[in-house]
Amino acid sequence: MISINRKGIQIKDNPRYFWNEIQLEKITSKHLVSRESKHDYKPEINYLYFFHNNEKIEIKIDDFDISNYQFAQVLKIFRSRSNHSDL
Repeated sequence: MISINRKGIQIKDNPRYFWNEIQLEKITSKHLVSRESKHDYKPEINYLYFFHNNEKIEIKIDDFDISNYQFAQVLKIFRSRSNHSDL
């Protein structure tokens, strides 16, 4: 479970990552290949990446019922709301 709001991002019962401590958040995909053959296609896996206090955080998002585009829009909306609430 992931919670995204104007305060930040929280994964399950872990402490919240606050927007003012998060940098370079984005949705990205990886294509896995087998060790035996680089040409064996494996499924694409989608992740939310961001840096928190210079540590790279990677969260698998394939299990959520939301497209990458929609997830990216949610990040933009709440990042923007956080930025505007600081004024």
